[in-house]
Amino acid sequence: MRWMLGIVCWAAAAEAHVGAAVAKANFTHPAPIDLLSDGGTHYHFVPEAADQSFRIEWDDGDVDPTGRFTFYYLDHAISDGLTAKQLPQEATLVRDLSGRDAERVYVSCSCDGDAGVKCPGGDGGPRWCDNFVQWDTHALPDGSYWIAALNDDDPYLVYNLSPAPVRIHHTVALPPAVLLLTPDGVGTADLQYHLQLLAVGTGAMKMDLSYGNDDYGETLGPLHAIAQAVPAVVGSDGTVGYDWALSSVKNGTYFVRVQLSDSVGQAFADSRYGLVVFHGSGSVDAAVSDAGDGGGIKTLMPPRSGCSCQLAAQRRPTGWWVLWGILGGLGVGRVISRRA
Repeated sequence: MRWMLGIVCWAAAAEAHVGAAVAKANFTHPAPIDLLSDGGTHYHFVPEAADQSFRIEWDDGDVDPTGRFTFYYLDHAISDGLTAKQLPQEATLVRDLSGRDAERVYVSCSCDGDAGVKCPGGDGGPRWCDNFVQWDTHALPDGSYWIAALNDDDPYLVYNLSPAPVRIHHTVALPPAVLLLTPDGVGTADLQYHLQLLAVGTGAMKMDLSYGNDDYGETLGPLHAIAQAVPAVVGSDGTVGYDWALSSVKNGTYFVRVQLSDSVGQAFADSRYGLVVFHGSGSVDAAVSDAGDGGGIKTLMPPRSGCSCQLAAQRRPTGWWVLWGILGGLGVGRVISRRA
């Protein structure tokens, strides 16, 4: 029955969508942080900065005529457990220098209705299909911001997050910025886990650490404190570390939040991937938790760097979709869910 359901869903998608994968805005600017600039021994964290405007650029493949992006900015990195439907609750629309809200930015510059798809807005007429948006930042408060591109491609709804923050500043002083390296979605932990992050700021830095439920769609729930006012000291490898004691943490999957403060201001971020905490004997769902394929799906794939695709439907995959991922070579295929 689940096999049949998967086939029916796949066939239905073809009425409005072309191709086996939903297009993503793979951000090229802000560019990924140069993490291994000296051959693999030192992390280099210098996020890009802007004052009045910032050019957001991406690569989307130009192969999906029905895909259309809406761009948002957030004041923190977000966990993959956040659903595409929840994203607008946490984010604000990007506006370009011409005064347009950055929405309905098409993947492809053309759409042929004769190709078996339903063209949004009809077949003709010009489209906003540039692979860049000149973001108007002149009125934004100083701070570190992350960009998200949400693709509304019926029946799919997915989002993708920039790999690094942008530091907006209208004075000489740059605001602090932070990025969590671990949890990275790999492995499980029992009694202790080493948190690792990148931090940049002015003068002495301190951080508050907390954790929340990383189950798909539940990342907006309450947080629990790990530690407060911990000195954020950058080590010889360019990272800041903290050993998290887990003996009192219940079995489950969690994301971590860090709030960084310095003499200029504050910045915070959630870990993109979750950590599986497991006490006792036996097996756990998987050795990898939410490794970049969308919240709620436990896979055996290694985490991918850069961007992440976020599913919209708050439901677990059917047996067909799981089998599809396995047959696709444990990472070759992409698991996509219909919207709820």
